[in-house]
Amino acid sequence: MKWKYPLIILALLLLGTLVAAPFVLADDPPARRPQGGVFLIGKIKEIGEDSFQVQTPEGLWTVTVTNETKIKIPGVENPSLEDLREGKGVLVKGQVIVAGQMQATLITAPKERENRPYAKLIQVLRRARRLEKSVRGKVLNVAESSFSMQVGEEELTIQVNEETVFHIPDVSEPSLADLEPGQLAVVHLLPGEEHIARSVAVVSKEQMRRIHAEIKLLRAVRRAVGSEGLRGQVKSIQGETLVLSLPQGEVTIHVNEDTRFAVRGKENASLEDIQVGDTLLVLGKPDLSCPINASHIVVLPEHPPTEE
Repeated sequence: MKWKYPLIILALLLLGTLVAAPFVLADDPPARRPQGGVFLIGKIKEIGEDSFQVQTPEGLWTVTVTNETKIKIPGVENPSLEDLREGKGVLVKGQVIVAGQMQATLITAPKERENRPYAKLIQVLRRARRLEKSVRGKVLNVAESSFSMQVGEEELTIQVNEETVFHIPDVSEPSLADLEPGQLAVVHLLPGEEHIARSVAVVSKEQMRRIHAEIKLLRAVRRAVGSEGLRGQVKSIQGETLVLSLPQGEVTIHVNEDTRFAVRGKENASLEDIQVGDTLLVLGKPDLSCPINASHIVVLPEHPPTEE
């Protein structure tokens, strides 16, 4: 199996994910060290003349900066408090004055990045993947509990119910009665239901053009990458995502309603029949947003039969 090109795509995904991720954030409270110092990890909330606030999972801390405080920002020469940015991650070492207040001895912050091309591309592809299965077209007629749409060459009737959510610009608490013929709409259908709307969003011509362009980009990426087969062991399962352990490393597998499963002894197998530790053969199309959309997943026998 040729790995070179797919691995380049996966590497770009990982690079984009790392670039898009916020700088050091933790779920733990500040960690005390034997020397009495404390490390504080969080996001900068507000910056004053000689102090700033850090939002941590445990609450808001005020950090005081003195002439003795050292500040390190990669790529910034002689950084000062003015080089810190609100909303950015920060690591602070210092002494606790009272609860919620610290005097900093060392502040480490990430270098400001001017652009994040891979992160932006990943965001576009993820949004396109969500929109790809929607129904998009022009509203033709509106009835009491349904409306018709022109979708390509077809005319579809979309049913609504009391749970259908409407998004119509400049309309508070919109409903089916606010939908008008001629409007462009994006409809997400209820899973497993044919032509019953979960949500209906009215969009402009420019928004619809952008949606179609993003979906076109997503499909072009899939065609460029092609289909790929992977064999590995399930390391973890979370929601509709599997992490597969391969000799080359770990790969994330995304499962959707179109994924077909094959499990020995099981009819109509599903993701619920997959367990951590199973060895899988996965067929799918890697792209920058998953990284792999699985079309087929086969659970391989733990001990293949030997030939006599």
